[in-house]
Amino acid sequence: MKKTVFALGLILAGMCQAEDSIMSQQENASLSHLKTGIRLYHELKEPAKNLLISPLSIGTAMDMALLASSGETELEMGKILLRPADRQDREQQDLSLQQEINRLQDAGVVLNSANALFVTSGTDLVQDSYRNAIQKNFQGEIFEGLDVDPVNEWVEQKTQGKIKKLLSRLHPNSVCALLNAVYFKGLWARPFDAESTFDGEFLGEQSTVEVPLMQTSQKMAYLKKDSFQAIAMPYQNEELQFVVLLPEELQGLSALEDELGSQELANVLAELQAAPSVKVDLTLPRFSLEWSSSLVDAFRAIGLKSPFSPEKAEFERLTGRKNSPGLVYIDQIQHKAVLEVNEEGSEGAAATAIAFAVRSMARPITFRADHPFMFMIVDSRTASVLFLGRVAQL
Repeated sequence: MKKTVFALGLILAGMCQAEDSIMSQQENASLSHLKTGIRLYHELKEPAKNLLISPLSIGTAMDMALLASSGETELEMGKILLRPADRQDREQQDLSLQQEINRLQDAGVVLNSANALFVTSGTDLVQDSYRNAIQKNFQGEIFEGLDVDPVNEWVEQKTQGKIKKLLSRLHPNSVCALLNAVYFKGLWARPFDAESTFDGEFLGEQSTVEVPLMQTSQKMAYLKKDSFQAIAMPYQNEELQFVVLLPEELQGLSALEDELGSQELANVLAELQAAPSVKVDLTLPRFSLEWSSSLVDAFRAIGLKSPFSPEKAEFERLTGRKNSPGLVYIDQIQHKAVLEVNEEGSEGAAATAIAFAVRSMARPITFRADHPFMFMIVDSRTASVLFLGRVAQL
């Protein structure tokens, strides 16, 4: 049997308001994405290095792959990705969240999310029912091509040029690529005054460097714990927020990360959303991050095994071929994210590619982020985390 490939690529973002039942579905999917994202974060972080991932992007891509799975592979993926065992429940959650993600298209906040199924020209291993499911559950486009160029062109277009090359290759016997692209640009509800920005020291994990430090004094959600402080600074649509988790110790980022597992971080976000707004004197570095890597080893480390096995992977709902374990397996998962944070707001995009191959307070509070910290861009309405990262060195 010839070896065949199935590649998935994606990028992300999302937010909105809805009925309680729909909100519950969105939060279930979003919480699963966050918990998977933080587990991957712990596998991917390195001392003295920055990190930027999109739990929503990775989660959406893996949900599209889960939709293709069957048998033991479906059971394993559902367990590791923390998704419901019932397919109908999963598909309802996927569609509900996808419908809410593209609600914001105003002058202050732009949030575009697009999904697609790229089919390698000439293949017969992507059955019509799977194509229809991608269109229905993820509002995905369908297009064809012979090589990786159309995939990268689609991603670049959907991310406003922020992600120019998501995939460097497709397997010689490629079957298809699943793509989710997200572009986010948000202006602060109350921007930093550029004239107040000054050059100051950032006490990085490896060295102290001089960087532009932005300053503002305004009301925002604030949380104080024994080992860290947290703030949520709103964008012009205040359902979108930039969250910073700042260790009390100057070099306390690693200890904070060890303290915050997936459930603990979810609890912190919930507390922060319920916290009252208080006056905060905020100092935050102006920064830009770009990060890319394969996620295969990280997924293996958190327990996902069979989808990568040429002997055991079961993706019958993609191919329609029964009793053919290993016919299609995940060959690569590539993720790329970029983010810029400045006085006006934030702009970012993220991409993930998954490839399958077949056998063949009264007083102002001081919050000075001049040392390593964690951050997130959060949609409080759907509980989606668009970006999750660490700033260890500038």
